[in-house]
Amino acid sequence: MSECSPRAPFSDVLRKARESAGLTQAALARRAGLDTSYISRLERSESTTPRSETLSRLVYALGLSEEARSDFLAAAGLPHFAWSMPSPSADAPPPGSALGVQAREAPGGPRGQATGSDSVTRRRRLELRVRETEERLQAEEANLESLSLQLATISRELQSAVANQRYLSHDLQKILSELAGREPRS
Repeated sequence: MSECSPRAPFSDVLRKARESAGLTQAALARRAGLDTSYISRLERSESTTPRSETLSRLVYALGLSEEARSDFLAAAGLPHFAWSMPSPSADAPPPGSALGVQAREAPGGPRGQATGSDSVTRRRRLELRVRETEERLQAEEANLESLSLQLATISRELQSAVANQRYLSHDLQKILSELAGREPRS
């Protein structure tokens, strides 16, 4: 029996698995390529159960055993499936990459018969990539807007500096003219 019971809420299972791995929320987030605040929300049951890609990242980052992995995924609401996932190893893909999660019927069901089609899995992966790309695009747009505001501020400061330079240059020319017109003092 693993440490995390399949009947326990996902938030408890995630927290226990993280603590068993000796990880802080921040360390788990880094390993899984997720936000620390998201891990915190999951552990406080303030966020919905993660998508399969996120579960894959968490399983990989936690380095769960086969039994713990089954309990973890069951707690995530996937009790009817046994999941085939590569065990973390030196040549395993890094967090955030496709981890090859494949659903198959649980023991007792017809062997070799997939429960979901490959096209559905591909579609979900593509939808995830689209969402991630949209999020990155929004972040880049916000960065561009911020840079645009900074550029406008710099431009105003530069215009002010040029105006000050012209004023000072004009004053300097007047002073030099006055000095050139005066005779030296004895």
